[in-house]
Amino acid sequence: KELGERDGASEDAEHFRELLAKAVMPDDSRAKIEKEIDRLERTPPASPENVVLRNYLEWTLSLPWGKESQDRLD
Repeated sequence: KELGERDGASEDAEHFRELLAKAVMPDDSRAKIEKEIDRLERTPPASPENVVLRNYLEWTLSLPWGKESQDRLD
């Protein structure tokens, strides 16, 4: 890696941080996701844990935070 060049983990972390900034969610959930993004940044790309973290972050950030449905329960 050249000086000043970003690696894939940093780019992924930045992408997840952008999604997190747009999400409307409770503060405790936001803090947990931020912690997992930090972990992703420190995890080597070839590590199996990296894939698990990416999947977790993609899933949690795709949830409909702050949206409710009007269900009719009869």
